[in-house]
Amino acid sequence: GWSQPCVLIAALVPQSPRSSRRAGGGRAPAPLCRAAARLAALAALAGPAGAFYLPGVHPRTFAPGEEVPVRVGRVGSAKTQVPYDFYQIGLCRQPKEAVDRPANLGEVLEGEKFHDAPFSLIALADETCLPMCKTPVMLDKESKPGVLMRKRLQALIKDNYVVNLRIDNMPGMFLGQGVSRESFQGDEPLHSVKRGFPLGWAMPIPDTLVDPDEDAPERVFLNNHITIWLEYHVRRGVLQNGRDGIRVISVYLSAESIAGGIQGCHRAADGEVIESQSLDDSTADMMFSVRWIETSRMWANRWDSILALEEEDHRTNWAGIVNSFSITIALGFIVTVIILRAVRHDFALLDDDTEEMYSNVPWKLLAGDVFRAPP
Repeated sequence: GWSQPCVLIAALVPQSPRSSRRAGGGRAPAPLCRAAARLAALAALAGPAGAFYLPGVHPRTFAPGEEVPVRVGRVGSAKTQVPYDFYQIGLCRQPKEAVDRPANLGEVLEGEKFHDAPFSLIALADETCLPMCKTPVMLDKESKPGVLMRKRLQALIKDNYVVNLRIDNMPGMFLGQGVSRESFQGDEPLHSVKRGFPLGWAMPIPDTLVDPDEDAPERVFLNNHITIWLEYHVRRGVLQNGRDGIRVISVYLSAESIAGGIQGCHRAADGEVIESQSLDDSTADMMFSVRWIETSRMWANRWDSILALEEEDHRTNWAGIVNSFSITIALGFIVTVIILRAVRHDFALLDDDTEEMYSNVPWKLLAGDVFRAPP
């Protein structure tokens, strides 16, 4: 049973004419044949090995009814270049069971850090006006925390901050308002505006007399209702027992400002005109809705929706880049000064030609202490 390994080794291992004649023509030596046979047997008995893949590029198939995790990232703006963590701005409290997920390659390169969101989705389950956070956002003017939250949100909204969401490693892309199921007709990806949804919007107060040198007063509104539109592709019979599975192809977001909490959100979903959620109110409820839409586009083409962005701002965090370079230069300078001060005395001693001074070099004294034989 060693004929095939022997022929392979004979073709790969060069042999001298004398050893070839002893081995019987073109055959490999017997020890090599036995070793090759053992390796072939071990390779035949070995099970299939999982190949290495980069996180975020491996397709994941969800079963209907399975939980689909949502991850929240940084809240950033191309205007200020100062990012914040989602749980740092105070819209939602971070759940105790939420953990930081390992970052994939793209998140590492972009400097992103994503956490478990305070809510999750169910595959193929449409939802309407569910609470995003366990507690409402407190904006009470009579309490110090409410005043601080109001000022913080006003500053973030006026600086055009956006909130980043990610589902199945796909970033959520903002579509604006007036989105419906009819907007997803056809197999081409929608032309979204940007990644993430805006935190809110501001409008000037009409009929207000102000100084020409001052900014006009504005009324600020919070986008407290997010609709998540998920395009999915059905995979027939890929799960256990021949069940169908789905793969997330695209994630789109639309944001609205709706006052009145959960009841006001349901009334707005029924077509009633509802006032917007102003920061002048005492509380604000963060809510979300989910819509699943089937598409014929495959998982291999899921990044086409990212490439179709119209106003994708290349949010280069110049403040972070300058900070990193400054720290690198400062640390390099400090290390250089320490090294020069440590070796300058040694260089001065080495310039002296006397053997006595040369023998008192500190590193030689240290070497003598280290390598001295024990008593």
